[in-house]
Amino acid sequence: MRDSVLDLLNRLEALLQRGTSAAHNDKNAHAHREQTLGMVHMIRAALPGELREAALQNTSLEDEAIEALAPSLSTELAELVVINQMRLLRRTSLLEALETNPTLNNDQRRRLRDARGVESGSFGQAAEASLMPAATSPVLHSWLTVRRLLRCA
Repeated sequence: MRDSVLDLLNRLEALLQRGTSAAHNDKNAHAHREQTLGMVHMIRAALPGELREAALQNTSLEDEAIEALAPSLSTELAELVVINQMRLLRRTSLLEALETNPTLNNDQRRRLRDARGVESGSFGQAAEASLMPAATSPVLHSWLTVRRLLRCA
């Protein structure tokens, strides 16, 4: 049976308390660290979808946190990350983590390939046209416009 988030937090707290009392012994400290990391992963997996969605929509959430969640997000929650082109362009490892997610649909995979094309500079016209309406950043919009103008010249 899956533990509740509160149960997992209680177990994590107990692990941390044991770890600080055993900090002198390097072997115990390493074992407690591994147990603690395992508990963090279990807590992450036990978070309700509503909390994950709210966290993913929070613009102040660090890219590293999203990257840790990316491989296991549902299709619906992965969409919240896929549509954030600026975040994907800023952090290539997030793009790579998303690409490992088995729940992505074909459209999401196509948009990730398009984002990878922007990142590598081999962005095609069809992909560019599909991104243009979604370009919320004036910088990205200007960059795409300049690329289009240079291609026509």
